[in-house]
Amino acid sequence: MRRNKKGFTLVEILMVMAIMGILASVVLVKLNKSTTKAKNALIMTEADSMIKSIQTKAIKLNDYTGFSSLFASTSGWVTSADYTTTCNNFNGAPGGIGPSLVASCKDIFKKGALTMLIKDGYNPGAPGTPVKFSIAVKVTDGFDKYYCVGSNGRKSFELVGATCGGSFAWMCPGCMSDMSGGG
Repeated sequence: MRRNKKGFTLVEILMVMAIMGILASVVLVKLNKSTTKAKNALIMTEADSMIKSIQTKAIKLNDYTGFSSLFASTSGWVTSADYTTTCNNFNGAPGGIGPSLVASCKDIFKKGALTMLIKDGYNPGAPGTPVKFSIAVKVTDGFDKYYCVGSNGRKSFELVGATCGGSFAWMCPGCMSDMSGGG
């Protein structure tokens, strides 16, 4: 008597399901990393936009003082815990660009930023007069990293604790202690 085999055995079905589960987990891990990278790219774009707006107004006003004083009460720090109120400090920005800076600041945190440092820098030859401006945004990319962008057009995306040729991360390109041309 001859048996016609129509269909799959239970073992074959279980093997296919196990393989599909493994493939799905690999895809989900890759998708999660891509989502994080996309969010970080949006945060960086927003920070770039903020620094360009600030720089454009500061050049017209010939002064960064109006921007640097906005965050004096927090020593320049904005955190994910208080950003909804602290970002409103930008409303005092000179030249009428406050509302757009508030929106950009809040968007940076809505996209996943952990902290942001807004600082000016001084020319060692003329202390007391801000000649540059810098925004550093802490994001996570598997590791905590800072994205720095400065009014000198320099940028960096470095691990927290990176030295960038100095004793601390703030010497990285675009950060507040980057001595190459301002910013």
